[in-house]
Amino acid sequence: MYNKYESRWNLIQEILELQKQYHKLYTSSKITKSAICELVVPFRDKYELSDVEALNIAKEFCSMERIVRLAEKLFP
Repeated sequence: MYNKYESRWNLIQEILELQKQYHKLYTSSKITKSAICELVVPFRDKYELSDVEALNIAKEFCSMERIVRLAEKLFP
């Protein structure tokens, strides 16, 4: 099992990858509600986030401070 710092780091890496994939999808001509759901829902479910929280993270609408607070909340 990971310690809390490794878990937090893994979360941040997953967020960066999610944002990268969302940006790639957004800049392609293939962006659909279905494609967004396919990308964001597994992340949302894994971390038990709301739809709005997960989508805001994917769209880079969350500050780094908010992401750090989320990591601290998920892995105290």
